[in-house]
Amino acid sequence: MQHITRTVWILSLVSFFTDTASEMLYPVMPIYLKTVGFSVLLIGVLEGIAEAAAGLSTAATAAVLAAVYFALVPKSPEQGRHMA
Repeated sequence: MQHITRTVWILSLVSFFTDTASEMLYPVMPIYLKTVGFSVLLIGVLEGIAEAAAGLSTAATAAVLAAVYFALVPKSPEQGRHMA
C-alpha cells in the first residue's frame, strides 16, 4: 500500500471543509437574501442563474476533458482501417 503524502492530506482536508461550508450555506442563502430585501422572484431568478451556470460549466468541462482524452489516447489499428 502506498504512503499518502502530507500535501495530499492537507488538500483533502481543505476540500472537505470547503465542501462542508458550501453545503451549510446553500440552504440558508435564500433566507438571508429575503431578510436583506430581495424579492422571492429575484431569489428564484438568482438560483436559476446559479444552477444554469453550474450545468453549463459541467458540460463545458466534460467537452474539454473529452477533447483532451481523445487527443492523447492513440488510435488502435482497427479504428484506422474503418476511416480509410
